[in-house]
Amino acid sequence: MRGCGLSSVFVWFAAAATTISAAPAAAQSYRGQLEHRLAEFAQQIYFPVGSKRLTVIGDSINATNTPNRMSAGYRDAWHVPWNGWVVHADSGAADMGYLNSQNLGSGYAVVWDPGEVTGGGQIHINPVRMRESNYARPPVPGMLLNDGMLLSSSTSRFPAGDLFTHSHVTARVLFYQGTNTLPSVNVRGLRGSITAVERTVFHATGQTDRIVGHDLDLGFMSGSPRIQIYAPAGIAPTRMWDFWRVDVLGVLYRSSAPSGVQMSFISHGGWRTTDHISPYRFSDKSLREYYSAIGAPTHLMLWLGQNQTNQEANDLVAGNNTSYKNNLRAVMNRHEAVIASLGQTPPRWLLVSQFKTGYDPPVHELMAQTMYELSLENPRVSFLNLYELAGGQSFDNDKYTTDGIHPNLAGSVHLATLMDSMMRSTVRCPADLDSSGFVDHDDLTLFLVLFEAGDALADIDSSGFVDNDDRDAFNAAYDAGC
Repeated sequence: MRGCGLSSVFVWFAAAATTISAAPAAAQSYRGQLEHRLAEFAQQIYFPVGSKRLTVIGDSINATNTPNRMSAGYRDAWHVPWNGWVVHADSGAADMGYLNSQNLGSGYAVVWDPGEVTGGGQIHINPVRMRESNYARPPVPGMLLNDGMLLSSSTSRFPAGDLFTHSHVTARVLFYQGTNTLPSVNVRGLRGSITAVERTVFHATGQTDRIVGHDLDLGFMSGSPRIQIYAPAGIAPTRMWDFWRVDVLGVLYRSSAPSGVQMSFISHGGWRTTDHISPYRFSDKSLREYYSAIGAPTHLMLWLGQNQTNQEANDLVAGNNTSYKNNLRAVMNRHEAVIASLGQTPPRWLLVSQFKTGYDPPVHELMAQTMYELSLENPRVSFLNLYELAGGQSFDNDKYTTDGIHPNLAGSVHLATLMDSMMRSTVRCPADLDSSGFVDHDDLTLFLVLFEAGDALADIDSSGFVDNDDRDAFNAAYDAGC
């Protein structure tokens, strides 16, 4: 299918602004609108060309430190070809795996939220939780400090298939490199119980006060990908340090699948819009280092509103959404600016309205209206009306939540299934250009015409160009038959 003899056509489409515009949106109601521009967000999530990276920004409903939150729903219900997942240091088997401290001996371990002062005195150094292990004396050589894996019992539940357990997998261990950090550690990569690679990592050398990643190739074999961190031999005490620290943010596991979606979360219990804006929670520098370590998101999902500032709450009750809208926009602009500073293209956004969690109907409705209005302002912003999709005020909190607010496992799967069904209904197979429901010669003929014309419909990889990459992407989808 590749030797078509097509001439290369390059078309540049107008670049989107690097910030979310504050231009006034049309006075239009979200009512009856279950989504707006959803296909533009979902297309490259369900039919990715190359590796896409999705980060979820939210509060406790999307946090990964408690079992059965929405991370479990995405795992079990979304028909997305996951090829990467960040297992956070405090996951505790809540979503995809775990990475916990081991064999502390005379030391202790603490999980810090962003904005809390660590044992080393650092603050606002990381946008995600971090596990700090402290030792009053150098750990015994060979002592297991951290142990974690991507659980095959979780990846086997992916509706679109498991790309991890029986494939080539790499791992990137994420450390915070501070002034009191253990000078070096041994990092071992395993598949199940079989050691694939072992390396001594000098993660305390060079510049301190930064997030660093260390890569390991876990090879092509069966077994759950696993990372273990050991104390190395020959650590000499120094008078400058009165304790020894190992600070781990988590591990990014990635399969070798050429196309797929990587998942990560920046979500914390009780957080409001202003927490995600505040530099005292995490600095722009730390967000930039974190995104540099895991790859800047191509897609972001913003799901905030359960926890409101006093100003937001008072205004929303009075029917005024100005402060809530401005704060949501500020969260988006912050991430946009950091992603732009990394030289990456502007991401696509999905704003998700809150399901019924106890607010009066007008407040829930105005929050949904706010997100809808934001989606009208910028072509890279989409909206999913989960409030109405989940039944509005008829949503069964007793059946689907633990406390009227937080989803139980049935609730997370139910909500994720609603989202999955809605998104999948808006996307099409990239090779089914005529939307006939079949991939056939008519689609090939249409693609050739569109490609030669430089038509935006031939931009299969959503790069903003029509070029040979689109021809290759179409050929791959056409050959696979989607």
